[in-house]
Amino acid sequence: GARPVRVALMDFGSARECELELTSRKAALELSEFAEANVTASYRAPELFDPPSRGRVDARVDVWSLGCLLFSVMNGGRSPFEDEAGATGGSLALAAMSGKVRWKVPDEPADAPNDWSAQQPPALKALCEELLTVDAAARPTMSVATDRLRAILAAAEAGEPHVAAAPAGVHVELPAMRPPAQEAPPDEEAEILANRE
Repeated sequence: GARPVRVALMDFGSARECELELTSRKAALELSEFAEANVTASYRAPELFDPPSRGRVDARVDVWSLGCLLFSVMNGGRSPFEDEAGATGGSLALAAMSGKVRWKVPDEPADAPNDWSAQQPPALKALCEELLTVDAAARPTMSVATDRLRAILAAAEAGEPHVAAAPAGVHVELPAMRPPAQEAPPDEEAEILANRE
């Protein structure tokens, strides 16, 4: 038979606190250049494509990225904004900044057997759309997002009728979240370093 798929979201020690207070256009342009060089465009939050000259950019950029990842997992690997960018002949940046998410592949028949969006739990789709809110201040925090995701997955595993079950053979494991300012315990840090070598 088919081997079960195991999905784990984890950090390999590269995560850093993200809270920047931008006070000039120069700082905004530097952040945009950094994001262009270091953040995959299809997972990049709108505020990293066009940072405000005056304002705050925080860890909700990662909430956006989680929304993009969740959309991709629920849609056969498609990015939430690539179809929109292609359909309008526009850029991925403009598509992301519009916040318009296409759950269905353009021109696909309504009863297509690979209509991934029709197979997804409504609660999971709603969470994904909330994570992909263009206004960063309106996005949930990562703690809230992962708590809601855990609840949705637990309900699916329990077979609750309002949440469809996860695909057979797929197990999603979310690591315990710790506040960003908290350092890894010494034994965990040593294990991380040992695994890098």
